[in-house]
Amino acid sequence: MPAPDPGSADAVAADIDALYAPRKRYKAKFIQKYHQKVQGTDKESHGSVIVERPNKISFRYEAPNQNRIVSDGTSAYEQNTSRVFPVIVLEGVPAPA
Repeated sequence: MPAPDPGSADAVAADIDALYAPRKRYKAKFIQKYHQKVQGTDKESHGSVIVERPNKISFRYEAPNQNRIVSDGTSAYEQNTSRVFPVIVLEGVPAPA
């Protein structure tokens, strides 16, 4: 496979992969910005993500949301303030190297 063009999305992704590939576990803060089309409003959520190789990921949202999304590489679950429910079964999805 040829090397991606410098500055392209593929090149940036390759640089990020090279940075995190040797790490078994890492944590980062995130800001999620999105637009609710029906209500016509812009929203912003904050939280942290923890990745543990192989195949584990956890998103924890800060207040007021306080949702949590967790995956063990087989299933993904979302927990809001009142219940836990399965989101998706990840059968047949190859895990990242």
